[in-house]
This record gives sequence, structure tokens and C-alpha cells, in this order.
Amino acid sequence: MRLIPFFALVGAMLLPGTSGYAQSAADAEPRGEYRVTMLRAAPGKWVAMKALIEGQGEAGVADQNGRIASYRMRHAQGAQWDFMLIQPIEGLHPYFSAEVQALEADFRHAIAELADFEEDWFVEGPAHATLKQAYQAAGAFLIEMFRARAGMQQALFDSRVKENRFLAKIDTPTNFVFSGHIGADWDVMTIGFYRDFAHWGTAGNEHTAAAQEQAARDVGFSGVAELAPGLRELLTQHQDTLASAMD
Repeated sequence: MRLIPFFALVGAMLLPGTSGYAQSAADAEPRGEYRVTMLRAAPGKWVAMKALIEGQGEAGVADQNGRIASYRMRHAQGAQWDFMLIQPIEGLHPYFSAEVQALEADFRHAIAELADFEEDWFVEGPAHATLKQAYQAAGAFLIEMFRARAGMQQALFDSRVKENRFLAKIDTPTNFVFSGHIGADWDVMTIGFYRDFAHWGTAGNEHTAAAQEQAARDVGFSGVAELAPGLRELLTQHQDTLASAMD
């Protein structure tokens, strides 16, 4: 896994070609940019890390200095991180300005004192207002992170958009699709937002197997059985995590 420390990203952001993957005209929507941070607390530091994260203020809201507090998720099952932070930013160049970095410094230094592991990734995802609205209504999340085979990044992104069309047809919450700029060695991330874990476990179940088969064919799959193996053909790694909301 390629881990790029926070300070090393300053130079990397100046490289060309770091934009997210293209969307078709039918699926395009305004895109927001985010810093995604995955953290594992050092032994005995979990409670202090949780308090520090929750002490940022209301998620998605700027403080008096203009720093926007991260959306935060607490690990329940899956990957080895304890907390995921998704911080709205206005773009790489503004984020790495001296003014913004001065606002970030205290929080990021405090996090580093508590973390045994930190992985940072800069991404494009849904518009800031769209993500904020979904987060405020959610209590549970399914986070899937994907690393594409060589040359398959766009195909991977497209496959996640296509699967969303299938989910919509079976009345299952669609996933927000994020594409990587720079940082951690992931290419695409999806997050499903649910009221609670019971909602996640039962979503789509009211549709018969036959109805699900038809929905899959309607969006261009050969059937439901194509979804999983078709995705695996595009991947070198796939990581699932269930997480819960935080204050």
C-alpha cells in the first residue's frame, strides 16, 4: 500500500492530470472535493481521539475562522481503521495555501499525537450540500474502497455508477461515488448512507428475485449474478467497512 504523508502532498498537488474520472452526461452532477483521512488510534488513545474528532464542531459547518469540520464515521466492522474523516475542501490549491494550512495545523498535529496509523486521500465526490444533507439523516454507512487494475480506473468508476442505476430500481439507497486525486493508493470509494444497520440489512429485500433480475438486465447487466464477478475483474483490491455516525 502506498502511503503518502500529509506534508508530501503539497508538491504532488502541483502535478497535472490529478482530476477525478469523467462522468457521462446522464450521470454528471456538481462535484465537491474532500480530504479523506483514515485513522487508527494508538493503544489507550481511542477515547481521546474520539473526543478530539467530535470536538471539531458540527460536521460540515465552518467555524468562525472558516475551517469546515469533517464528516466523521466510527468503525463497526471491516477495515482496520478506527475513524474516517471526510473534510470538505475548495480544491487542492486553496487547501494547501498558507492561510488554510494555518487553520489545519493544530487539529492535524493533535491527531498525529494520538494515531498509530494515518492514511490520507484527496478525492472528488458529491456536491458539498448533497453530502451534508445525506450525512445529517444517516446513522450507518457502508464504505467500499477499490483499487483498480492497470488502466481500469475509468471502467471501475463507470461500474459503480451503473450499479447505482440497478440499486435505484430495487428501491435501495444509491451510493455516493468518490474518485481519487492524490494520496492513498485507492482509485474509487463508494459510501452508502442508511438510517441504521437494520435499514442496510433489509434494503431491497422487498423485491422478488425475478424483479431484481429484471432490474439488473434493464441497466445493462446480464443478470444479478454478473455484478460481483464483473466488479472483481476490474480490481486488485476491495475493502468493505461498516461504520456508524458520530456526534
